[in-house]
Amino acid sequence: LSIRRQRQMCIRDRYVPKLDAIVRAVRNKSLIADHRKGVQPPALAHRYDLSVVQVYEIIKQARTAEDDGQVSFLDKVI
Repeated sequence: LSIRRQRQMCIRDRYVPKLDAIVRAVRNKSLIADHRKGVQPPALAHRYDLSVVQVYEIIKQARTAEDDGQVSFLDKVI
């Protein structure tokens, strides 16, 4: 392959988060902020159009990430 074609393939294959993943991350961060303000999971499920099980899973993932010391790129944005 030509150098130009190799470069095109390399650029194309780079990881770029998809828009839906970014939207989901922003939604989850907002949901967690509301939960910390005292909003209960059933109300969060209604507010964010999710099931209660999905809300509990998001809360669980956020707690696990905090326990592991993980930081989201959104922590600097929002």
